[in-house]
Amino acid sequence: MLNLICSSLGVEILKVFPVLIVGLIAANIAREQKEIARAKLKLDLFEKRILFFNTTKALVDSSKDLTNEESINECSEKLFKMYHESTFLFDNDIKKLMSDVHRNVSVLAEVVIESLQSKGKASSDSLAKGVAAKEWLQNVDLVTPFKPYLDLSKWK
Repeated sequence: MLNLICSSLGVEILKVFPVLIVGLIAANIAREQKEIARAKLKLDLFEKRILFFNTTKALVDSSKDLTNEESINECSEKLFKMYHESTFLFDNDIKKLMSDVHRNVSVLAEVVIESLQSKGKASSDSLAKGVAAKEWLQNVDLVTPFKPYLDLSKWK
């Protein structure tokens, strides 16, 4: 009788092993899928951030040479849109930077438009603001604030 119980118990235990093994394999696959999904999310975020950085850099560089109302409006619209995008992709440090960039480009744009409309006779106060905005745009460091977001070894 004891033999029958032991062999019956042994059979039941052997039935559990395949289920346990399948469960462990499924758990491992789920963990790997989670890691892959996390890596994909990080890569997608990185791609959006690097595109954002490159576009910001190009707009800041081009804003220094604004010469007509059309290019001014186009640059200003892009920066305004990017300011709002920055809230989804970055922390407040980049949002503030984008606000400062947009503000300085807007000041420079106002001076250029005033100068164009007055045929080169902008007020001295306006010109001083324009010079300060242009200097800020020429000296702004975009790399340092963006660096933590573009480093693939650490994810922020």
